[in-house]
Amino acid sequence: MPKESFLEAGLGLVQRIENRVSGIPSLLHQARADLEEAEQTVTDTQQRLGQPFRHAQALADAEEDLARVESQLTAMQDEPRPEPAAPESERVELTIDAVRAYEPHLGSRETAGRAPTAPFIPETPAHTPPSNAPRL
Repeated sequence: MPKESFLEAGLGLVQRIENRVSGIPSLLHQARADLEEAEQTVTDTQQRLGQPFRHAQALADAEEDLARVESQLTAMQDEPRPEPAAPESERVELTIDAVRAYEPHLGSRETAGRAPTAPFIPETPAHTPPSNAPRL
């Protein structure tokens, strides 16, 4: 850092340097903890080196299952596909216009009328003011 930049930075730069210096012990502590963890991992790995794979049987079972499923999938691909139930004349090509034109029945009958037989008029009780209401 040039001398002029250091002198122009003033108090803000000095404060940042102080903060970095005060954080060194915590950084050192974290680095030592990371080092201890890495050394423990190396020790554990060296102890397990040369030992049989712990999950060898589960791996073998999974490989057998995979082979069985793959053979079943291959057999399914070789089988002829059944013909669709609807004849070609009743098939509707699925297009955006066909989807937009679709009107579901929603469980209603075609002959059912939509207008009510009589208009609905709710019953309203006669309005009586409360007994403590001021009289006008």
